[in-house]
Amino acid sequence: MIEIDAKLVKSIIPTRKINANKGDFGKVLCITGSKNYTGAAMLSAVAALKTGAGYSILCSDEYTVNLLKQSCFDLIFKSHDNFNFEIVRDYIETQNIKAIVYGCGIGVNSATIEFTNKLIEYLKYKEIYTIVDADGLNCLANEVTVLNSNFIISPHPKELSKLLQTSVACIQEDRVAAVIEAQKKYNSTVILKGHGTLINNGEKLYHNSTGNTALSKAGTGDVLSGMIGGFLSQNSSPVNAAISAIYLHGLAAEIYSREFSEYSMLASDLFNYVPCAIKRLLTH
Repeated sequence: MIEIDAKLVKSIIPTRKINANKGDFGKVLCITGSKNYTGAAMLSAVAALKTGAGYSILCSDEYTVNLLKQSCFDLIFKSHDNFNFEIVRDYIETQNIKAIVYGCGIGVNSATIEFTNKLIEYLKYKEIYTIVDADGLNCLANEVTVLNSNFIISPHPKELSKLLQTSVACIQEDRVAAVIEAQKKYNSTVILKGHGTLINNGEKLYHNSTGNTALSKAGTGDVLSGMIGGFLSQNSSPVNAAISAIYLHGLAAEIYSREFSEYSMLASDLFNYVPCAIKRLLTH
């Protein structure tokens, strides 16, 4: 097992050439959020910009798009018209999308399950890195779907228990065995979140030790997904994007906690400390 540390992350984090422009850092399409979970949409889409994406496009329902347009001035918006797959597919085909963040706060119902199946099947044949998280995973658990090496899935123990059809207790009893089994089943990079987050891409197993209980708050996983998407858009491989984002995600929580405490951090505080974490990585 490889321990993730600053030296490793510093060696793989995307570099930024002095003459680069926003087009060089890619477009992230965040298919996230819904009327009841507008925060998940905002957190994931803005977090992608915090880790260096050139553009972050929030694709959500009309209510969420219209609401967030009033305050999230750094984002581009696209309505998927109640999970109309053809609208999303046509948009992807014309926008040179480099990475997709999918599933945070979309809800689990017949429409999102059908959309998930169509989107995953479509993306299997596209060279677009995709992270599937949260409700995207819960929709995925309703079908037996093999992914490929362009995908990342990032379950917490309860989500992984659904994907592997076992109990949370079994997952937690042997987290290493669980993340290995999930990687074999889904043929993708797998992140098992929690204390001592694990990453497995089928070739190497990584362990992360940054972070603390400040991350035990709704929305922090949405921030992580967006951060991973930001690195993916800059041509990081799935495993390198996962390593970089997870380390910095945890480090940001540690920096916040030293300034305040582990009790009070909000997910929106977290992504405001991501720049501090990146600066610390690059200057130490």
